[in-house]
Amino acid sequence: MRMTIETVVEEAAERARRGEDPDWPGVLRLFGLVDPDAPAGAVVCPLPASDVAHAELTQMALALRPYASQDPLVDAVLAQVDRHLTISALAADVFEDYGRGVAWLRRPSRALGGEVPVDLLATDQGYGRVERLLRRIDAGAYS
Repeated sequence: MRMTIETVVEEAAERARRGEDPDWPGVLRLFGLVDPDAPAGAVVCPLPASDVAHAELTQMALALRPYASQDPLVDAVLAQVDRHLTISALAADVFEDYGRGVAWLRRPSRALGGEVPVDLLATDQGYGRVERLLRRIDAGAYS
């Protein structure tokens, strides 16, 4: 049987319904959303490198969303996934190409004080800075 995101998440949810440990950290590690070598709770949500990866990350988020309230780590991962999905889609729209948008997100930006936009996405404040800059670029107010 082929393992899918949905089946793995549903198996964890079923364990939780039976009163067993659903091992949400294990599920998240399996899909590369947390770093197994980092301290507990370290979210490592990758920036989708292509529109295919974007679709896969969206599928993961949809499968996990009903279980966010069951584990704070699932909730933290979903927050990071949402930021990455939203900002990568916005960058793709602004630069009229998914690859160019993601490339921009991975390069230091003078407008952000030399910081790399993707590195700022871990916080709401950093996300806001990147989003505002992309909207200014889209409006022609910054290049």
